[in-house]
Amino acid sequence: MQQCLSKTFRQAVVAAGAPTTTRAQDIRHFYSSLLIRHGESVKVVQARLGHASASETLDTYSHLWPDSDDLTGGGRRRLALRRAPRHGHLPSRTQREHHDIEKARRLRVSQGWESTMRMMLKAQMDTAAASKALQEGRMPTVMQSMMEKLKPEAAYFGADDGKRTAWIIFQMDDPSQLPAISEPLFSEFNARVEVFPVMDRDDLEKGLSALGAHD
Repeated sequence: MQQCLSKTFRQAVVAAGAPTTTRAQDIRHFYSSLLIRHGESVKVVQARLGHASASETLDTYSHLWPDSDDLTGGGRRRLALRRAPRHGHLPSRTQREHHDIEKARRLRVSQGWESTMRMMLKAQMDTAAASKALQEGRMPTVMQSMMEKLKPEAAYFGADDGKRTAWIIFQMDDPSQLPAISEPLFSEFNARVEVFPVMDRDDLEKGLSALGAHD
């Protein structure tokens, strides 16, 4: 069974065009770094990875989460430096973990996955808060400011589950954009906000073609 799984994994690595030295652990760290990059909380990452506690997750990946300075954009250089810590400054039990994380980062770069990503923002607004903002004339100002920040490919507005809802598709350059995007929606409309990656038709066709080429 183990040999069968190993063979299947190696075939998947070749099909994906990844380096032949890629291990399952590299994919795990790549996945976790994507979760963190796109703003997931410690508890979400803990649950997805099956860690026994949030402390275990933080011990392994704390250097990937931006601090308050990074989120304001002023500490991006320090964040980059933290992502490549010197081994001599790490607890010995996490040496291998950090080696694997760095290997996963290099894999992302080699595959061109460090570029911008097309995202969809869904904001479902609390009825009372949104109605008050509309009556006071704040809603047009907030939405116009958001459109100027995001410069979206497309934006749609309608009702979902009986509540005012916006669906906005935009290019995200860095997860540090998230607070500036979501906070006005929280504070002005008490909105429920979701942000997740999406593909357009060209992206889907490209991905399916890549899979087909290795069949």
